[in-house]
Amino acid sequence: DTVRIWTKYGEVLRKACCMENLMPGEVGIPHGSWVRLNEKTGIDEGGADNYLTGNNISGCGVTSYNNNNCNFEKYDGPALEDDCYTDARILNLG
Repeated sequence: DTVRIWTKYGEVLRKACCMENLMPGEVGIPHGSWVRLNEKTGIDEGGADNYLTGNNISGCGVTSYNNNNCNFEKYDGPALEDDCYTDARILNLG
């Protein structure tokens, strides 16, 4: 299923996967792809974890990847396609 994950900073969509090594109520989010913001919904469909963290920093002086509270629910919109079928983003810097 596609799930919507959100914090006070932003929202992302990812495909859900239950894993034995996560505690109940815990959410693990891999980095995802580049941000693909849906301008109609304001949701990042690329699943970029940075989109959820804001400008908070942890006690180590780095982004607070491991200490954010979030909410999640099954998404009732169109299902996400697998990341491997999403076109790569190519930047032309020249």
